[in-house]
Parts: sequence; C-alpha cells; structure tokens
Amino acid sequence: MPNDTDSREIKMKPLHCRGTRSKSTAERLGRRAASALATLLMIVVIAGCDSLLEVTLPGQLEEPDLDDPALAATLSLGAQGDFECALSAWAWQDALWVQELHSTDIIRTRNLVAARLPEVRFLVGTDATFAQLGCTSENPPPMWYPFHGSRFVAEDAASRIQGWQDDGIDIPDADFLTGQALAYAGYSTQLLSEGFCEVAFDLGPVQSREEGMQRALDRFQTALGHLNQVTGASADRAQELIHMVHVGMARAHLNLGNDSEVLNYAGQVPEGFVEYAGRSSSEARRWNRVYNLTRPESQAISVGEENLEIEVDGVPDPRIQAVHTGLGSDGFSEHYQPLKYQSRGDDIPFASWREAQLMIAEVEGGQTAVDVINALRATYDLPEFSSSDEAEIRETLIEERRRELWLTGTHLADILRLDLPLQTSGTTRQGEPFGDLTCMPIPELEVLGNPNL
Repeated sequence: MPNDTDSREIKMKPLHCRGTRSKSTAERLGRRAASALATLLMIVVIAGCDSLLEVTLPGQLEEPDLDDPALAATLSLGAQGDFECALSAWAWQDALWVQELHSTDIIRTRNLVAARLPEVRFLVGTDATFAQLGCTSENPPPMWYPFHGSRFVAEDAASRIQGWQDDGIDIPDADFLTGQALAYAGYSTQLLSEGFCEVAFDLGPVQSREEGMQRALDRFQTALGHLNQVTGASADRAQELIHMVHVGMARAHLNLGNDSEVLNYAGQVPEGFVEYAGRSSSEARRWNRVYNLTRPESQAISVGEENLEIEVDGVPDPRIQAVHTGLGSDGFSEHYQPLKYQSRGDDIPFASWREAQLMIAEVEGGQTAVDVINALRATYDLPEFSSSDEAEIRETLIEERRRELWLTGTHLADILRLDLPLQTSGTTRQGEPFGDLTCMPIPELEVLGNPNL
C-alpha cells in the first residue's frame, strides 16, 4: 500500500485496526511550495491492533472525511502510528550518523550520512529525498520529513478535536485523545530539535534547537493538562502517557540545562516503566528498520568493531551484543548484526524509568550517579562500580547511558549536549572522507521552498 505519495484519494483494503488519514499542508497553508512540509504532508497511517482504542474503516477515506468528528479516535491513533514509524527510521540513522553503526553497502546516499558530509543537504543531486521521503525509505535515508510529518499529523488531530468541542460537538474521551496526540507531537518536536542544527515549522522562520525544545515542552505541558483529566476506561493508558511525557519533559530540560526541572519530571517516572514504539513484521510501514537493515539477509548496516565484545570488568555486557554474519552487501566489509532486535516486529523503547534515572544521575553526579549505575547494572548481574572521583563518575555515566539506550535514537543528542568528539579525519569503511558536521543541517529543499528561511 503506498504511504509516501501525494494521492488525493487513499484506496484501502478493509481495516480492523487503527485507521488511515491524509492531510495536505499545501492546502492548509495556501501554498504549493517545494518545501517538504508544504508538498509532501499527505500522510497514510496503518498500525496494528494493539491499542485500547479500536476502529474499523472499510472502503475509502478521502481528505474531506477528516472533518467527521466520528474519526476523532482514528486521528489520535494516526498520530501515534506516524510517530512510531518515524522513530524506527530515526533510530538507525542516528546510529549511522554517530558511528554506532557503519555502512557495509555501496549505496552512496547512506555513505554520505555515515560520513556526515555537507552533501547530505543535497544527497548527490537528489535533494528532494533528504527533505521529502517518508519513514519507510531506506535509500536514501529519510531524515527531515518523518518527524515533521508525525508532528503535523498529531497537532492537526488535537486541533480538530478541540475545534469540534468548541463547536459544541460531544467527542467521547476527548481529553484522552487530545492528550495522546499532543504527547506524540511533543516527542516528534523534541527529537527533531535534538538532531538538527536548526529547525523550522510549518513554513515558519528558522529557530534554534533550544527554541524547538521549548516548543516540545509546550506540547508536553498541554498534553498533561488533558491527560490529567482522564477518567474511566482510558485512565490507565492515560497514566502511561503521563509517564511517557514526564520522560520527554525531563529530556528537554536536560538539553536546556534546567536541572531542577529534570529532577522534578524524571523523579515522577515509576520504576519499571517503559514505553515502546510498536513494530510488526506484517506490514512494511511497521517494520523495525534497525533490524531490517542489519539482518543477515540485508547486511547493509553493521555494528563496528569498536562495539564488539563489550564488557564490564571482564564480564560480557548483554546491553551491546553482536554476531558476525559474513561479508556485508558491499562484498568486502565484515558484517556484524546487533542482537538488540531479533526481528522486524521487535518494539523499540523510547521512554523509560531507566533513562529517567540516568538523567537524574547526570544532574546529581557523585554518589547518586554511582547508585544509579549500580542499580541498572544489577538487573544484568554486572559488576558494581565504585568511585568518588567526579571525572571518572561522569565518564562512566556517559558510557552507561550509551549502553542502556543503544540503538534507540538518543546518542546524537547526547554527543551534542555533552560536547563529545566525532571523527572528522580519515575515511569511512566505504572510502568517504569524514566531514565536520555534528548536528544535521536543514535540507536545501526546505531552504528553497520556505520563504521564511
């Protein structure tokens, strides 16, 4: 089923799970510019039947149908589905950008990303792809559009639901549906702001990463206002979303240097909590893309030698494991498959108590950080850490965070926040010279198509 096209009518097989939606920002904003946000925000969402809210949408769904209040649940679930697909795309690209994974094929667009060259703004003459391709693309890698698409869909869903309420239309579970959509809007905005050097929203002016994170905080805060009002059958799921939002808010404040707010929100996340981006092997849009590109049948992306045989004081660390599968698809690079994900259907964690504890440890340092490290290690029967040297504690904590959150799309943000080095000399395994980019640049197509850039 197509999911990256500009069709005005979406033909569907009967669905008995989450719904499908389309939306053109060119119409909404009254422009037909070449910007990714203006020309390609025609979204198709298909997700699995793993939510508390189930919908059935047989036949066809056309854009005017989105004005039907009966689709409120569908729109909110669509926001979740788009975010989950975007995160799956982001996770492997984040790892490739910071060299936690390496290219083992000859597709140059991927190799430009692995080398962090300025040409990623254009991707060798195919500049539209960097800005426009959706979350299912693997060649070239989609980097700008997926989170912008999921962000817009989520904000649009919340806006429609609120508009119907303002018109006096009764929307069952309106607070839950609005809060859910805005929670995912916050995450999409936060991840964009973590990875890109600058951001721009809805053909608006350029904004700093910090301004983007503040926008994410605004979405999160509004989401909390709605979710805290939820009662009845959706209350348990609303509470899970509240925990998810607290992790996101703590992460935003961590990047903004607001230590007291980090402690406030991270401290509210209950032990054992984890939120996943649901994946499934049944439909390409829902594949775990990290697994799909690193699996033995593909061998396009590989764990690098520096992440092999990772140990803690001589004990193998189960958080980072890989197995040799032969030569990569380029025919000469050794390929190592990460074992974190075992199938296309493996879910991807993106908000957890474990991350919240690591954020508390980063802010507090000292014995608090040591205690957090040991509490997390204990769940894997790894040796305890002991030190009173702040520099050693900090270095160990940074590495613990990398291992805990490996291949979940967080490491680039850590590198930028902590000013960690990235390789800028020599060449990649494919012979590309490393560039000096750290954060990702706004794609040239967005610059050309956005009159305010």
